[in-house]
Amino acid sequence: VFSLRSNFGEGGSAEAGNAAGGFFQHSHFPFIPSLVKGSMVEIVRIHAVVNGKVQGVGFRAFTEYHATQKGLDGWVRNRQDGNVEVEAEGPRAMLEAFLQVLEQGPQLSRVTQIIVDWKDSNRQTQGFTIRRDEV
Repeated sequence: VFSLRSNFGEGGSAEAGNAAGGFFQHSHFPFIPSLVKGSMVEIVRIHAVVNGKVQGVGFRAFTEYHATQKGLDGWVRNRQDGNVEVEAEGPRAMLEAFLQVLEQGPQLSRVTQIIVDWKDSNRQTQGFTIRRDEV
């Protein structure tokens, strides 16, 4: 189940649930041009909190692997509240696919909810890493 929030456009945030799994509704996302293989793509950033049984089950390594495979930049870390926090940046279509992978998680995990904030690209990270600092 996804809760999506947009920090773009007029009127603040737009939220949509994803009970069907894999269907995203978007509102007010900016078009940030970037040249990738000769075409314009929308580069955005997400901040996500993954809830459920997501610590002690290889979730961070799983996240790092799939983010790297999709060419995303960012990081993943455990939170003291038992959830996992993810910051990722890349083409919007890749981030949508990445969120679907996170919803499945590694075999021993059980994801109950992913809260996602969509943000402007900030290009502050290069590559994808596991952060060891907890918040």
